[in-house]
Amino acid sequence: MGRLGEAAVARATARTAADAAALAGAADGETAAREVAAANRASVLHYEVLGQDTRVTVRLGSAEAVGRARREGRPRVNPGSLPPPRIPRPLRG
Repeated sequence: MGRLGEAAVARATARTAADAAALAGAADGETAAREVAAANRASVLHYEVLGQDTRVTVRLGSAEAVGRARREGRPRVNPGSLPPPRIPRPLRG
């Protein structure tokens, strides 16, 4: 494979690592983004959260890439902070 092909593979691999890191970051925060990037042999250069959007820039070898993800749905809540569930009473007939 020529250098051009190797560069294309490196960029694609970096994009995959950035996307995976952004998804992890959107779900579980910066530490998760860094762990996923490292598992893909990449390092996080920049991590940013704006509202529900997460943007992660990674470097893998000489290639850099940006991944973006959006957190959808209800925010996560610590289960210990929730009130106990209410048990409905039977209806009287």
